[in-house]
Amino acid sequence: MLHQHIIENSVEQWNKWRKEHPTVLPNLNGANLSCCYLLDANLSGVSLRGADLSHACLIGADLRWADLSDTNLESAYLAQANLLSANLHRANLREANFEGANFSYADLSNAHINETDLAQAYYMGTACLIHPVAADNIVPLLWENSQYWAFEVQAEFDYTQRRQSFMHYAEPHFSRRKAG
Repeated sequence: MLHQHIIENSVEQWNKWRKEHPTVLPNLNGANLSCCYLLDANLSGVSLRGADLSHACLIGADLRWADLSDTNLESAYLAQANLLSANLHRANLREANFEGANFSYADLSNAHINETDLAQAYYMGTACLIHPVAADNIVPLLWENSQYWAFEVQAEFDYTQRRQSFMHYAEPHFSRRKAG
């Protein structure tokens, strides 16, 4: 589990390693990264299938094309995260915060999103097929005239616009986890 050791050690070290090895797609399937502080982590294209990211801080994380199927993201904080084309099939997103996240073209089929904060999230081109019972606490407007959540938001996503305010709010709520 070299990849897990690198990311648990430090996000800066992880992001540097990713830049030095751009063709390697790390495998973090089943990794236990719960409660980890992964602010601005480059997880693009990473396989995190079945991983535990519950209570993790992933503010501004790059999760483009990441495989997060069957992943536990319960109570995780992913404000301003980029989930472009991410696979979140059957992921547990209960009570997670995705405020301002980019879900464009993401697969949220059968994801569990009870009490999930999707305020100001972006969904350009997203066609998400989610059973309505999995989202019973989502604002009813999202379900207007449809049993499926499939709509577009025509807005440009800006990762840096509000990042400082999110970091100021969220950083005290997460402790840095070190490999032990």
